[in-house]
Amino acid sequence: MNVEIPFESERHAEIALNSVIQDEEPRAGTHIERKITVEGNLLKIHWEAEQARILRTSAQSLLQLLILVTQTIEQFDGWTSRTSRSQWTSSSLKCPRSPNSRPVSILKLKPCRAEVANLVEQQETLTKMQFLFELPAELKRKIKEGDFESAVDDYIKANSVLKNYDNHPSFKSIQEECELEYKELVAKLEEPFSENDSEEELLIRCIRLLVKLDEDRSSSLADGFLKSRITKVKHRDNTLKSFSSEISAILADICVNITSFKNVFHERNLNSSLAAQHAYQSLKRHVNDILEELTDDFSEILVTNDLSDDQLSTSLDLWYSKLSATAQILPELNLTGRSEELVVSQAKIRHDSIRKTLFMKLEEEILKIEKSESPGATNAAILTLIRDSQHQLDKFFTMSKSYSQIEYFLVEWSDMAKTLKIDAVDHIASFCKKTLETAHPALLFPLSALASIWSETTVDQCIERKDRQTVNRLKISFSQICSAALKELVIIRGCHCAELIYRSVMAKDWLNASEPRGPRPIVKTFTDEIRKIDEECSKFMRPGVRPAKSTRSGSMRIDTLSQRSTLNIQRLFTDKIEIYDTVQSTTISVTSGIIKIALKAMLESVRLKTFSSYGLQQIQVDLSCLHHILWRYCEDESHMSTISDEILQSAALRALERELMEADVIELIVEKAQLA
Repeated sequence: MNVEIPFESERHAEIALNSVIQDEEPRAGTHIERKITVEGNLLKIHWEAEQARILRTSAQSLLQLLILVTQTIEQFDGWTSRTSRSQWTSSSLKCPRSPNSRPVSILKLKPCRAEVANLVEQQETLTKMQFLFELPAELKRKIKEGDFESAVDDYIKANSVLKNYDNHPSFKSIQEECELEYKELVAKLEEPFSENDSEEELLIRCIRLLVKLDEDRSSSLADGFLKSRITKVKHRDNTLKSFSSEISAILADICVNITSFKNVFHERNLNSSLAAQHAYQSLKRHVNDILEELTDDFSEILVTNDLSDDQLSTSLDLWYSKLSATAQILPELNLTGRSEELVVSQAKIRHDSIRKTLFMKLEEEILKIEKSESPGATNAAILTLIRDSQHQLDKFFTMSKSYSQIEYFLVEWSDMAKTLKIDAVDHIASFCKKTLETAHPALLFPLSALASIWSETTVDQCIERKDRQTVNRLKISFSQICSAALKELVIIRGCHCAELIYRSVMAKDWLNASEPRGPRPIVKTFTDEIRKIDEECSKFMRPGVRPAKSTRSGSMRIDTLSQRSTLNIQRLFTDKIEIYDTVQSTTISVTSGIIKIALKAMLESVRLKTFSSYGLQQIQVDLSCLHHILWRYCEDESHMSTISDEILQSAALRALERELMEADVIELIVEKAQLA
């Protein structure tokens, strides 16, 4: 640490140096070094020490000695320190005087006054420095004794002095020690705010002193007061009965502490209306947080105790009545609104619980449709679930008295109750769509039948007819689900049959085929599969319009070699057959779609093979047998005839010899096969 002390003259500085230089600084065990020099009229002192405490002690001792030296110089050296005897004599000779009077020296007073003023100024400076060096110890003593008022005054006074020397390195250690003591002082003043048994007068006294030190601490003090005084009570057990007995005591304690808070953090104590407003905002936030915690605890208790509808309604009425009564004491905190929020939220939670339970039961019922007696039985079970849930919801609302006192909730609950059926039907539709993505083929038949029933009649039964827009939307949705399920079924079954036919064609050596005596085994397999599908469909849907008996001949001839060009010309004037067309909710539509997919696969496989004359005749026999059986399972027999003709023409174009079997022979083979 470096200190420079100005004197009136270099002589005075040397006198001070000679006076203090004799007092050698002890070295053993103190770890401090001191160096004193004179430059002009400045006495320069340099200290080096490992600890600030030792440095402060040494500086304090030296400054006390310098004060004594300054006082001695002022007393004994007088004005002659600046004016020599010769100067005084020469000056006094110039002054007029009478023969009998004493010499009058005008110059004598001016040097003395200036000297005294300078010495007084030096003494004041040294006194201030001594005060600063002693300040940390004084602050520590006063804080320990509890004299907080004096400690605050000393710190404020020292802080104003230290600001004048804030750029001087000599006062850095003093500032650091003062800051430590300042923090200790602030901690002592803030300590009562974190204790729940502090008296109100002590709190007012402390907050006034803290305001002197820092006006922006009101928010933190308010938070400390609130955290220590207004806290959430830990419940002995997590039961509704225990919570109900404790809630009254909790709210009463909150009221008492709010009154105390308003007295402590009043505008007259904070000296600022803005700070008082901020403190009051902290109060509102904290109490709101406590009430939110109580609300959460109550909500948790309602959930964990698994209450019935009657018990839940009674509990909500109890909560609403207690908070409504407390709201008269604390109108600023809007406790009535908070109690209403809890009642409404719990009612909505129970509504969502009933709704969720209904949805789960609906999903289980839909997944069991495969084992059900019929789609109609599943449909009836679904309607029963929806009616029971609606009745439970209406009964729950009429149990509680608090619901009727919350006006805005009456309309909201009415809307929630009305939309339960619509939400249930929407969920059925969405679940059916989701099920189609991963459904087993055996589930597609009954699922499509259920969707068909809903689209035709059940939607009208379940939802009020006044809402025609919603009814029409749901009907269209179920109709689309039915079509999607049937189309998926047709594709799955059709691809299965197509794979069987494709493998049978690709596996046979058609060039070395023997003369046909009957249809190949794949014909019976395919026709049996179609019959099976027709029987399954008839359990879940209408048969549809079946075609009349066909009069088409079983013979298929190729008269000329230019048949390919003729066939291409015929195709120009023939409507295109949609293989993957829309499937209606009838049995005939399903079987017709499967047959078209299977015959299309046969056509593509025939185009990859080469046939002998017997091989071509075998294809002719197979097609005749298929047509003999499958015409009754097609919506339009002409589609099957067109695809069959195209298959035979393709085989003929790839045959080495285009010799077809006579129609009479084919009829005999078909009758002998006994496929009907």
